[in-house]
Amino acid sequence: MPVDEPSSTPAITLNKGSRVLIVDDKAMNQEVLKALLSKNGSEVDEALNGHEAVSMSLTSRYDLIFMDCMMPKMDGYETTRNIRTNIQNPNTETPIIALTANDLKGDRTKCLEAGMDDYLTKPIMPASLSVILATWASKASAK
Repeated sequence: MPVDEPSSTPAITLNKGSRVLIVDDKAMNQEVLKALLSKNGSEVDEALNGHEAVSMSLTSRYDLIFMDCMMPKMDGYETTRNIRTNIQNPNTETPIIALTANDLKGDRTKCLEAGMDDYLTKPIMPASLSVILATWASKASAK
C-alpha cells in the first residue's frame, strides 16, 4: 500500500510585519496578491503604475517589491531601472520580483537585465508564490 506523501507545496510565508510593494496596473491582480501576502501580517502597499511606484519607493523602505512588467506610462523594466540607479532610493537593493503574463523564451533574461531579481508568471499560483517567498523573504529580512 503506498504511503501518503506530504504536500510538496510550501506554505506562503513572509515575516510578520514585512513591507511589500505591489506594482500592477490591474486592481484585480493587486487584490489577489495582497490577499495572499496579508494572511500572515505583511503590510502591503499598492501602486498602479511605475511613476507611483518610484514615488512610493523614495519615501518607504520595502522588504520585497512585486513589479508588473507591462504597464502604461512607465513599464516595469524602466521602473526597476529607475529604482536601482537612484542612489537616494532606499530600495536600490530590495528584491524586485517580475510579474508577467508572458512566459516566452527570453522574458526571464529581459527581467534580470532590467535589474529584477526573479520572475513570477500570472495568474499567480500560491505554490509558485511560496517558492519565490522561500527564496527571497529570508534575504530581504537579512538586510
